[in-house]
Amino acid sequence: MNKHHLQGVLQDLNAELERTEVLNEDEKALLRHVNEDVERLLARTGDTPQHEESLGDRLQESIALFETSHPSLTVAMQRVLDGLSQSGI
Repeated sequence: MNKHHLQGVLQDLNAELERTEVLNEDEKALLRHVNEDVERLLARTGDTPQHEESLGDRLQESIALFETSHPSLTVAMQRVLDGLSQSGI
């Protein structure tokens, strides 16, 4: 998946986040942090530092957390995770 397509997937996640209203503050903070990490990663070029491994872990954690309560959000997060994986990140 190229960087442009990955940015589109991230925009889809952001749109889904805006539509999701029933989140507590901890959930919002977790998702904001994941989103910022993905944005920072897309803005960067060159080698992929070990930090990105924790991003994948946080995405997996978020997917597990929201799987039953917010299935649409989970699908959007899974698409981001898949895109990162396909990009070799």
